[in-house]
Amino acid sequence: MKIRLISTVFFCALVFSALATIPSAHAQKVLKLASFVPPIYVLHKPIFLKLAADLKAATNGSVNIKVYPSGELGKGPLEQYQRAVKRIAEISYGLQGYTSPLFPRNLLVELPGVADNPEDATRKIWKVMDKYLRAEYRGTRPLAAFATAPAVIMSSTKPVHSPSDMKGMKIRVPSKSAAAVVKAYGATPVLMPATKVYTSMSTGVVDGALMGADSLLIFKLIETTKFVTTGLPEMVTEIYLNHESKSL
Repeated sequence: MKIRLISTVFFCALVFSALATIPSAHAQKVLKLASFVPPIYVLHKPIFLKLAADLKAATNGSVNIKVYPSGELGKGPLEQYQRAVKRIAEISYGLQGYTSPLFPRNLLVELPGVADNPEDATRKIWKVMDKYLRAEYRGTRPLAAFATAPAVIMSSTKPVHSPSDMKGMKIRVPSKSAAAVVKAYGATPVLMPATKVYTSMSTGVVDGALMGADSLLIFKLIETTKFVTTGLPEMVTEIYLNHESKSL
């Protein structure tokens, strides 16, 4: 609860500062927040909707946020970053790994041994954000960048007790940095968004997936998964604000 409150207040402060130059003639603005995940997603209510409520309160109702979940502003999680850059939405939620070539430094936190847990990973991201990471968010500013819950290997074919058990398996990965790890274990990495994993595991396109444990319920992967291996590195995610939003 404490982390959640700090996060939404922080987001609200960043958005409010970006919109501080809005002239009075432009009151009652509505910002679009694009999300590719469904309303049952763990961030939808405590982050997206609370951010909207906090911003509305902070601006006395002059600036509101309308959340568009489940890809309502365009299908395809890989395009979330471009939706912010191109102002399809002023705010967009996505994963750096879906556009890995744009965020090589941000994705270093996904490598084994870099962080002890999601909290440690998030602290390390923001410790070096201004000096090393912020420049990668071209055309946007990061409202939030944080590590997800620890990743797990979800397998539909066999249990994975050690890295050697992954040899020969096709494993879905979220980013190029995660792909390098999986490849080092002897598996074949397959880059794909979370929304395609259910079908891919059901049809045998992949044998398993490297994802956050919460994906078992959010994306119904518990229906396609027979074995779960814990103790994998965290994954990083973010919320973008379009640079031009400050001049709305």
